[in-house]
Amino acid sequence: MENVRCRCGKIVCQLKGNVVLVKCRHCKRFVILEFADHEGQDGESAVKQNRPKIEYK
Repeated sequence: MENVRCRCGKIVCQLKGNVVLVKCRHCKRFVILEFADHEGQDGESAVKQNRPKIEYK
């Protein structure tokens, strides 16, 4: 798992494959953004269709 940090050094989120984990500063829940793989697509059409599946834990 890779940590993504702000310039100040605080962790903003964590990356693991096609999943982004974000922890809420206030309630401490995790927001999980899971992106589907769209191989063979290019450019803007892939970006528009690559909407994340969002979970709250």
